[in-house]
Amino acid sequence: MKTRVLLSIFTLLITSQMNAKVHAIVNGENLTDEDIKPMLSMFHDAKSINELNQYEKKMLLDQSIEKKLILQSFKKEKLETSAVFQKVLANFKERLMVEFWMKDRLKTVTVSEEEIKKSFEKNRGQYPKESTLEAVKPQIKEQVRMEKFQLLIDTKLSEMKKKAEIAYK
Repeated sequence: MKTRVLLSIFTLLITSQMNAKVHAIVNGENLTDEDIKPMLSMFHDAKSINELNQYEKKMLLDQSIEKKLILQSFKKEKLETSAVFQKVLANFKERLMVEFWMKDRLKTVTVSEEEIKKSFEKNRGQYPKESTLEAVKPQIKEQVRMEKFQLLIDTKLSEMKKKAEIAYK
């Protein structure tokens, strides 16, 4: 089963790379849509390079080429094997894992219409008198969602601490 999943993921990655448009070739490496995708957000939240004007396209490609050149140099100099880089990478990976864990828990938090109404009535004095529930509903929903999320995390961490072997020194 695990092999089948890994093979599917590998096939998907290979297929997406094969179908990705090549915008430039840098020292024999293709610069594709996947390479420029992270930088597209700098340009008015564009979803595709085709949404950019000629000046923006050139700027995006130039910056992407520069990034590719830096990465190539980094790899050629074998900087990824340095102890400092490995330590920073491990730290970043841990932070990313915590963030992913938190976001995964946040997905499970839902807010009902009843909870929104109760919160509105309970905190009525915090809103201008002319405020209607509909006007402040998105704000209340997010506030209640974050309160429930905090409670969920606090509860989960409390449970984890009870089950863990912790020795203070």
